[in-house]
Amino acid sequence: MSNSKSPSRIRLLVGGLWPRIPILHRYLARELFFVTLLTATVLTSLMALCGLLKPLRKYGITATEMFEILILLFPFFLVFTVPFAVMLACCWVYGRLSADNELNACSTSGINIQTLLIVPLLLGLLTMILSVFLANWWVPNWALARFDVLLARHGKDIVYRELNRRGSYTLRRYQIGRTCIIHADSVDRANDVLQGIAVAVFAGDSKVEKIITARRADLRFFSSDENPDRLDSIAIVPLEATVVELPEYHTYKAASLLFSGKIRQRIRERFSAMSLDDLMALGDDPERYRYIRGLAQEARRIYVASELVKRLHAERTKDGYFELYGPNQERYRFTGRAAKPLFSVKGARNILEDTTIEEYLPGSTEPVRVFAVEQLDLELVELPAAMVGSEKKNTPPRLTASMILQNARITRLPAVHQESVLEQSRFSISQLAIPPDIIHRGMGISLQEIKQADFPRPTPQRLLHLAPQITRGLAKLSKEIALEIHSRMAMAVCCPVLAIMGALLGAIFRRGQFIVAAGLSLIPAMMALLFIIMGKRMVDSDVFSTSMAVAVAWTGLVILIAANVFLLVKVLKR
Repeated sequence: MSNSKSPSRIRLLVGGLWPRIPILHRYLARELFFVTLLTATVLTSLMALCGLLKPLRKYGITATEMFEILILLFPFFLVFTVPFAVMLACCWVYGRLSADNELNACSTSGINIQTLLIVPLLLGLLTMILSVFLANWWVPNWALARFDVLLARHGKDIVYRELNRRGSYTLRRYQIGRTCIIHADSVDRANDVLQGIAVAVFAGDSKVEKIITARRADLRFFSSDENPDRLDSIAIVPLEATVVELPEYHTYKAASLLFSGKIRQRIRERFSAMSLDDLMALGDDPERYRYIRGLAQEARRIYVASELVKRLHAERTKDGYFELYGPNQERYRFTGRAAKPLFSVKGARNILEDTTIEEYLPGSTEPVRVFAVEQLDLELVELPAAMVGSEKKNTPPRLTASMILQNARITRLPAVHQESVLEQSRFSISQLAIPPDIIHRGMGISLQEIKQADFPRPTPQRLLHLAPQITRGLAKLSKEIALEIHSRMAMAVCCPVLAIMGALLGAIFRRGQFIVAAGLSLIPAMMALLFIIMGKRMVDSDVFSTSMAVAVAWTGLVILIAANVFLLVKVLKR
């Protein structure tokens, strides 16, 4: 009895199917496959290397890091190079067949052109499936996810390399609508300290809002996920700083400031890098999108500030004072009269005039400092969870209040009762704890409530202005999702259309040179890509509807299909 195992049905099917395919089709399949593979590999490698130019110039990455990034970027660029590679391969192979009169020989033998187009059609369909899989699942969930992990793992190196190479580091979106550029004279990497720093804070793209100078600033790196080795966030703390507010040129001292944020934006937060599942989920949870999330968070912060101001006035009127606690449980007792107007566009500011503030140490009943202030302003600051000792991962930042004292007269009351007086034009009391019920009520406002703008009066105008901004942002978000999905589908469908066109062009022009095939393939591929890009650019315009933008994205493909019909008729007549 024989002990040999019988082959599986799948092996029998695959092994028996290939010999049954006509020899000519097998020859075409081999040629097209290898040329497509070689062309796609070369083009994708060149695009990936071009994508490495910016990290090389900006961060000076090592050879190992460059190799890792190259591997992760390869499937991302493969989505864009595959359609062109398929068309070039079909144009070149069929151009050689036509130049060598092999197509005429096939026609004489009774093999028509429709039969010869089966192989490029199948190749185009296979690459279409590959393109859909890569663009919608493989690249976002595997390649770019690992790319984000790689950047987070080298987050600290990225910051220090940029500081050493350029003398500055740009922290983008450290607050909503704000960017800061930190310049440093020297860097002490061993102790995470910057010496001789100057910070320029920008509101928007070009308007300088503040300039901060300090002799020293501490750097703190931390992780926002479960892995402490992935340092993807940073906090920059200038000590004993001088702050100049522009354009008024208001100058004041600050014992400690804080600039915190992500070391760099996550790649997977971009539309082009989201999986199809994530794109569909955005419709159910729009706050997953950073722009909508930023607007909603700004609205909640302003709401918290307005509630804090109202509480301050209500309790001060009732009890004669209002107390807030500092980071070390010291108490600050506020008295004063309300300023008018109570709110401004930027949020809650100028909340008290002719104010007296008494500072009490924990457990003490006698003040240690008394502040006599002409005007008191309020700002809100988000402290990262890692900086406030939170052991829970992925916890939201802690919202704290900062009081800006204008024209303050500070009286120190030591135990020996020898008073000392200090005059300050601007002074800051930071990290004041906001009552939990205010935080819970303000940060718990839903997106729908913000859209309805149903807030108790008086309400800051900025808060009322955010409601229509969010409505427009949601409409644009829906448009962008639709365009992103349609553009990916159009890019994938281009594969079989361009494959057929490449074969027909090769048969018509009867040239077997690779350069000629590349030139013939470039124009149709670029035209299809141009219409897709035009459709995606129409997202920013309110003139064009979603259906019009989608139609433009598919227009290039429709033109190519019409051109294929024309070329096929021309080939059949020959």
